[in-house]
Amino acid sequence: MPQCSGEPGATPVVVAQPDRPVRRRRARDVCLGSVPHRRADGPSAPASDGTLIVGEDADTRPVDERLLDAELLLARVSRLVPQAGQHPRIAMFGHSRGGATTAQVMFKHPEVVAGVDLDGSLRGEVVTGGLDQPFGLMLGREFPLDDPRLMEFLSNLRGPHPLTQLDVEHYGYTDWVVFNPEATRADPTLGAQLETSYQTGTADDLQAGRSALSTQRKFLTHFMDHYLSHLGR
Repeated sequence: MPQCSGEPGATPVVVAQPDRPVRRRRARDVCLGSVPHRRADGPSAPASDGTLIVGEDADTRPVDERLLDAELLLARVSRLVPQAGQHPRIAMFGHSRGGATTAQVMFKHPEVVAGVDLDGSLRGEVVTGGLDQPFGLMLGREFPLDDPRLMEFLSNLRGPHPLTQLDVEHYGYTDWVVFNPEATRADPTLGAQLETSYQTGTADDLQAGRSALSTQRKFLTHFMDHYLSHLGR
């Protein structure tokens, strides 16, 4: 169940689209929940409604599955989150494929009034169709800012779209950004193994990891506070 606080009927809803399972966190004056996803590494996967999604494109198919999961949640927000009222203000953010899914969900469901992509490669109709809602992007150091798909997507955004790039690798937008350097301090071999599996770029610098995590939290908090306060009423 989502973690909620705030006044009944007035609480905004922020939905996380993780690339992998995440821990739930409590938030002040907001309902924070996440969309659970099954890992779908094979040629097909069951969707939320029981149908089988079959796709030849290993990159596209998981986003299609995630979109169905998100739509299932959106249809039930008022029941799952009574504090949000009958016309809830909903925002969404996600990492990696979760960020790509966030953009596609917003394209198909404008009731999601704001969103943020954390180092995810955009794909789907939203790249050419664009968005009217505010959409923020935080990218890793290896993400090329001159990527043609990114440039096309940005050119089609009609709302505010702040973009920042941090000096971290892809998994620097997860808790691994501090877990890896903490592990390295305790056991350098373990830290190296974790960094090989989940590259963050901060395995040898705990302060850099903490700074990156703090910057991400500040970006998300400011973005959500600002746009959930001004939109969707």
